[in-house]
Amino acid sequence: MSAPGPARTSAPTVTPMHSHGPALTGGGCTVSAVALVVTLVAVAVAVTILWLRWDEFTKWSAPYGNAASVLGLAVSLIGFFLALLTLWDTRRINTRAQRNVTDAVVQAQRDVEVAVRGAQEAVHDAYRQTRLSMEKMAMILLVTEAENLCRLVFAMRDAGGTGRWEMAAFQCQEATLLVARLAGNPHLVPTEENDLRASADALGKVLRYINGRLAKGQLDPGLPNPHATNIDGMILGISAIVSRLRKLSMEVPRVQ
Repeated sequence: MSAPGPARTSAPTVTPMHSHGPALTGGGCTVSAVALVVTLVAVAVAVTILWLRWDEFTKWSAPYGNAASVLGLAVSLIGFFLALLTLWDTRRINTRAQRNVTDAVVQAQRDVEVAVRGAQEAVHDAYRQTRLSMEKMAMILLVTEAENLCRLVFAMRDAGGTGRWEMAAFQCQEATLLVARLAGNPHLVPTEENDLRASADALGKVLRYINGRLAKGQLDPGLPNPHATNIDGMILGISAIVSRLRKLSMEVPRVQ
């Protein structure tokens, strides 16, 4: 029995198998790694048996060729089996990785869609809040201008009652311009718009009357009817508009 023979044959058997070391994943060993360990154990057992029964093996393998050829064929078959198993395991891992990547991409797309919808809702909500703030500011400005109009009409009546006709003419002209600007405001109801337009016509008539008195030098105090009556009704109407608009401007705006 020649011992060196099997020792030289077993060396190339073990070394190539270590070159295909087990690939580890995050959850443990892969199938090919387990198969490689099992194959190494089986080869170690086979080498031990061959070492102990080398003569019987050479007699058995004589009809098929020398012992080295038979061992080489066995090693080739084992290597081919391990190569196929490694290829299959690699494809399985790649498929799983591709599926994980696809799931991650789909989840990322969903997250982006959710983020975009959230941003759109935030922008829309900011737009609504800005619009409501602007509407409230416009309402406050409308109340201020309506109060100015009411003060101008009051001052014009007082100036006419004391004979200060130049001052009354100036205030009447300012009130005429202001009431014409307020008449088209969208926050007014139709009856208020009609009242303001009628007030504009009445102020125009009062202004022409005052200018006529100034031209003739008639500086007696007091406005005659129907101008005095129209001015009193105008003051009541404008005061009602101011009261309604002031109450409306104090209400909390509702987001729709």
